[in-house]
Amino acid sequence: MPFQSNPFSQRIISKALEDEDFRARLVAAPRTAIEQLLGRELPADLEIQVLQETPGQLFLVLPETASGDGTVSDRELDVTGGYVTDQCTNKCHNTVCR
Repeated sequence: MPFQSNPFSQRIISKALEDEDFRARLVAAPRTAIEQLLGRELPADLEIQVLQETPGQLFLVLPETASGDGTVSDRELDVTGGYVTDQCTNKCHNTVCR
């Protein structure tokens, strides 16, 4: 699941839109800001770039090419904390997706 379309990235973007202090921390030190928000460490090999669009810019993010076998890699599980569905039911009691 592409990171930008999962509930975690949606939560990060929503927080940045409503909290200017968080937005500034996210731009200055994305890994630290995200780890603090999610309450967990991100994989060390995960590169994070935060870009802010302006009226004269448009950024397109192309998802990684899928393997096609329908499996979820260990890396994808690490990034999402094991959460791999687009519809959270909160049955997992995971405070990150609430």
